[in-house]
Amino acid sequence: MQTLLAYSLVFHGSHDLRSQTAAKQLTDYFRQKIQHQSHLPQALGQDLRWTNVTPPTECVATASSQQTITSLIPTPILVQDAYLECHSLTLHEQIIQFIQSSQPSSQFSSKILLTIIPVFLLAGVHVIEDIPTEVAIAQQRLASVTALRMTPHLGSHMGLCRIVNEQMSCLPMEAWILLAHGSRRAGVNDAIADLATHLGAVPAFWSTPSGLETQIQALATLGFRRIGIFPYFLFSGGITDAIAQTVTQLAAQFPHLTLTLTQPFDFALPQLADLLMNLAQSTASAS
Repeated sequence: MQTLLAYSLVFHGSHDLRSQTAAKQLTDYFRQKIQHQSHLPQALGQDLRWTNVTPPTECVATASSQQTITSLIPTPILVQDAYLECHSLTLHEQIIQFIQSSQPSSQFSSKILLTIIPVFLLAGVHVIEDIPTEVAIAQQRLASVTALRMTPHLGSHMGLCRIVNEQMSCLPMEAWILLAHGSRRAGVNDAIADLATHLGAVPAFWSTPSGLETQIQALATLGFRRIGIFPYFLFSGGITDAIAQTVTQLAAQFPHLTLTLTQPFDFALPQLADLLMNLAQSTASAS
């Protein structure tokens, strides 16, 4: 009997259709990539499970005997998009439903190995407390059929820095602001500040009143006139709309400045899927 591999991409959740669509698209990219690599014997190391199937009609004769050809067929790999908020079911209920619905199709498996990937940029309360709590509930209820494990969150992957840097390099700005949501959890904002420094940018936090305006004023005082703003948010939605409106107002307030607001990570869904793949594989090799 074999182990069925399954992956749950956990998003924050949103009522905004753009965010919902982007989450589905990112999940589809990940599904395509993980299923494609499942056809490569060495692609996923210990994570890859193969089922030996002996075709009843395919035989080959040798000089002294006949030998049956054995085919290698990969077991299915299942992928789910799940949501911490803005969903009719709780996260643990979504996970349980996913596993229960997959069991009829898992004819080659005796147990399901489910990898939970938090698709969050910041290691805030949701990542550190809420998701592990929901996963623990699901594990308790699925203990007889499923083993669950969690990867680090998406924001922990340094590949994000490369994606942001490439986007910044495409625009002729004199200075950059990395605008993140911010978190009340200790250390999270410091991590964003470190990332901004690594990118040659200055940090700002949307959750801090006048945070963006303060940084723009500081850069203008230093003589910068063309200022780029990268919204460190996963997908477009209500907050990024509010940011765009604020930037428009600030552009009118500082007419001597050129303020350019980029997209959040909507433009890089295939690249994000690669990073999620890497997180999944790194966790598998470490276990």
